[in-house]
Amino acid sequence: MMGNGPVYTLKVGRLDMSNADLVKNIMRGVYRFLPYILEEVGVDKVRQISIKGCNSPSLPIYNYVSANEVAIYQKHRVTLEHAQIKEKVQ
Repeated sequence: MMGNGPVYTLKVGRLDMSNADLVKNIMRGVYRFLPYILEEVGVDKVRQISIKGCNSPSLPIYNYVSANEVAIYQKHRVTLEHAQIKEKVQ
């Protein structure tokens, strides 16, 4: 598991803005800010991009999943599917 590395915050809106304007600002912010982050830390080091309001939980819009994590998920999924098939048969 990776430790806590650098965290970058980008303010893209205000509470009095319309939803459409907030979405535009989020998209512009991500597309304009991301190249600087990727240049500084590298593509393989970006683990998550999230949106967060003043009093809201962090809502991820991108999560990096390693090949090892995918393999674990696929193995677990196959195990769950077999268990569900056995339940239906019984």
